Amino acid sequence: MKTYPYTEDNITHLSPWVTCDWKFDEIKDLLEGEEWEEDSDNSDQEIRQAFAGTCFSLYPSGKYYMPFACGNLDLCPFCNGKGKVRRRVKRRVWVKWLHEARRIRRKLFTLREEGRLTPKLAKPFHARLGRLEQLSGDVCPRCDGLGSHEAHDDEIWREFVEEELSKRGFFLLSGEGDPCDLFVGESREKADPEEKTESEGCATLTA
Repeated sequence: MKTYPYTEDNITHLSPWVTCDWKFDEIKDLLEGEEWEEDSDNSDQEIRQAFAGTCFSLYPSGKYYMPFACGNLDLCPFCNGKGKVRRRVKRRVWVKWLHEARRIRRKLFTLREEGRLTPKLAKPFHARLGRLEQLSGDVCPRCDGLGSHEAHDDEIWREFVEEELSKRGFFLLSGEGDPCDLFVGESREKADPEEKTESEGCATLTA
């Protein structure tokens, strides 16, 4: 049984239904050809951005919507849009899952107290714990309570992309002219005009 996310053939599988094939290490090269501009929201910052695609081609749902206007999303086939499902297991199985979850939490606590809990070691424990909590609860496992599996898939994809970009100092943003467009951006502090003038003057004197 594979634990999500996992990467295979340069494609990251985030869930049984969501994948991402972005080459994050190549984004820096993509941004190198873009000009720095003053950030309209912060005059002390400069940003540059490169077009990544549209929500229609990037989002798993292939749709554009807002939290208050999402009638174009399909209802989750597992819960019929309710966000909750009835437990379909016997009580003894449900109790078994709860006991296993408690054992995992105790194990994590012990490892943390002993200073032996590393991110790599904790990952499978947290993955299993999340799965057990999902199985033992009444939240729909397909849409995670959102009522639409498409919205949940898009949320998984966007959270993953934003996290991977953040690790590298980048961010994801929507287009100002067309909110369906998605851009990858990078920001930096704007150089002080006085410092820039002084450095240019020194360069002239020493030339």
